[in-house]
This record gives sequence, structure tokens and C-alpha cells, in this order.
Amino acid sequence: MSKRPAAIDCWFNVNMGEYGTPDYLVEARRKLFGADEELYRDYTIEETLELFDRINIERAIVTTGAASPSAHVLSFVEKCPERFALGLHLDPRGGAHKARELKALVANHPAVLARV
Repeated sequence: MSKRPAAIDCWFNVNMGEYGTPDYLVEARRKLFGADEELYRDYTIEETLELFDRINIERAIVTTGAASPSAHVLSFVEKCPERFALGLHLDPRGGAHKARELKALVANHPAVLARV
């Protein structure tokens, strides 16, 4: 039997523990993901790589906010750039100020995408 082609996960959340359990996340977990309470925790690089190797995910984009980036998320990209790429999200209603935050962060932490 041939091996499945490797996948790229375009939005892997490694820091759900940082968000807590706001109502919108509880509802999304229940309706969309069918996941248990494990969803609301932070994942280590080691356990994430083990999972990826087991289910054949080659790379992933991990996402954090441009205004206040998560050190935990940034550590994935810093320690394993061959497996993790950085995605950033920002609220454009902040105007040019938000764009400057994004530009400053990308100067030190290259990103592959920005979610606006």
C-alpha cells in the first residue's frame, strides 16, 4: 500500500490554553470540532511533532496576534522552522497603527501570512 502524501495544516493552534474557555470557543468546540476538553490546552513542540509524524503532516502554520504575540507560538517557529511557519492575525480597525505592529513583528519573525 502506498503512503499518503504529506499534508500541510494551514492553521494549527498550539496555544489554546492561553485563551481560556470563552463561550464562543466552547460553542465552536461543540458544534464544529466535536472535540473534548483537551482542545483548551497548550501543546508542546515534542508532542506536536510526534502527532504530525504519526498522521503525516509535513508542516503547519501556527498563528498568533501581531499586537501581542504569544511567546509559546513563536517558540515553535524559532525551534523548528522546517516544520512550523508563522501566521499572524490583526484587527484592521486599528488602522496604520496595527499595520506598524505587524511590520515590526515580521522584521524579527518572518511570517508566511497575515489574517486580517
